[in-house]
Amino acid sequence: MPLEHAARCFVTTTAFAKLESMKYRWSIAPAQPELARHLAKTHAVSPLLAQCLINRGFSEPEETSTFLSPRLKQLADPFLLPNMRPSIAFGSRGRMTRRWWFLATTMWMA
Repeated sequence: MPLEHAARCFVTTTAFAKLESMKYRWSIAPAQPELARHLAKTHAVSPLLAQCLINRGFSEPEETSTFLSPRLKQLADPFLLPNMRPSIAFGSRGRMTRRWWFLATTMWMA
């Protein structure tokens, strides 16, 4: 137990040191309550979500609706994400292992 606690403290200290060395700062966009209310009413979303959309640069109703309800052809290829192919291989390998385990145990119990 003490070793786990020491490892947890080390990770926390390391993460904190990494944060200290970062050169970037968050910049918070000013609130736009009128536009947020308009987008919230237009798209039937909460004012908080509408403000988040505005902060991301979606202020026009057309582009906002495209972002909220995209068509399949508008989405990016998921295999452009880093390490997607190894993740798929790992997940399918795990499914096969569980499937074989299930078959083996049900055959053994029968």
